[in-house]
Amino acid sequence: MARKKISPERVLQELAAIAFARVPDYMDSDGTLKLGLKPLQGAAIASIEKGSAGVKVKFYDKMKALELLGKHFGLSEMCRKLAAPLWMALQDRKPCPRQ
Repeated sequence: MARKKISPERVLQELAAIAFARVPDYMDSDGTLKLGLKPLQGAAIASIEKGSAGVKVKFYDKMKALELLGKHFGLSEMCRKLAAPLWMALQDRKPCPRQ
């Protein structure tokens, strides 16, 4: 079996697949699993179970993936810098509270 190459780009692709997975991309409106999913879509699926009520698809933690992507791209610091001037304007120029 050939080992897949691990790279920063591949890690980001996998995280993005988890972070931006949407149920309509995986399931039809009648609740059946769509056929022909792309390989990267599989990265978001933690498990698939077939039961008497139909197919149950569990996804990996979307919020954790978004958090990791946000940290990678420095979004929390960027949001803090962008929010401070707005906060000051809304609060009559009071300093932005620190966390």
